[in-house]
Amino acid sequence: MSYSDQELQGLANTYEKMMSNEKIRPQLLKLIKEQFPERQIPEVDARNALDNRLTEELKGRDEKLEKLEKELLEERLHRQIDSQRSLLKSQYGFSDEDITAVEKLMVDNPGINYEFAAKHFDSTRKALRPSNRSTSPLRGGDTSNWRDELRKKDSEIKKNFDQWQDPVFTAAYKEAFGS
Repeated sequence: MSYSDQELQGLANTYEKMMSNEKIRPQLLKLIKEQFPERQIPEVDARNALDNRLTEELKGRDEKLEKLEKELLEERLHRQIDSQRSLLKSQYGFSDEDITAVEKLMVDNPGINYEFAAKHFDSTRKALRPSNRSTSPLRGGDTSNWRDELRKKDSEIKKNFDQWQDPVFTAAYKEAFGS
């Protein structure tokens, strides 16, 4: 494509005006460098070198920061786990094996915390121990023939079950067999 002298002069004037505009000049130089990468343009070359150096430094800093954040998070997590384990030992008298079983409950049932798992484990552990309680689910451990009473149509127990039921037995039953 050939241009007349007048067209070339117009292009040169436009170029001069663009290069003298502080907003447009950096963008124009950047475009020229993009079109002609081998051409030396100190303003663009210096900026690119600085950008590259800063990018590398920031990348290294970000990697170090991520590593430190990860280490800090792991340290906090270990302290929290150690604290929870100590609490289980002091509050429930759990052994290391008991604590391992509690943590297994937590792994097998995602979303439950130490407290809930410990209470569950402790209740199952207590439920498995023999006790001196009567086998009656009625309040006060009434050993009379409560089964016969329950079979009656107008049983006093059925009418006021909440009054008669033993909360310890009810909790253990729900724990073992569900609601």
